[in-house]
Amino acid sequence: MIGRLLERVRRSGGEGQVLPIAVTDPVEEQAVIARFCAERSDEYGEIVSRVPGFLEEIAHERRQGRATYAEVAESEADLERLQKWLTRVRARDYFDARGRREAEEAVERCASELAAFELEAFAAELPGGAGESTPSRLRAVEGELAR
Repeated sequence: MIGRLLERVRRSGGEGQVLPIAVTDPVEEQAVIARFCAERSDEYGEIVSRVPGFLEEIAHERRQGRATYAEVAESEADLERLQKWLTRVRARDYFDARGRREAEEAVERCASELAAFELEAFAAELPGGAGESTPSRLRAVEGELAR
């Protein structure tokens, strides 16, 4: 990671060096690690805090009878942002900070809920709408989601 950053600086016309450091005091080392972990935990917490809004948006669209591909696409974009954010935080989580598992599970809940909403949109847009029985192809997809 540091090498990529240094290369980017050099490509932009800058100069830089990588200087290794060592924290020789165990207490200071633990303090540095604690700061890194606190920052990642805060980021994980922020991700988790966005999940209720995501889930509520899907619930709202359901209540309004708007299970459509347009709404699915909008929610997919929101989910992608959450997933990318989580990926970036995990990449900086060098010490396995608290909150990681909760954030991963929260984003996975979003993905599962969106997958179910997408099936509803697909069924609603079939000829005859949601009143028809679920086609066998959809039942197979639903079975995959349940696993």
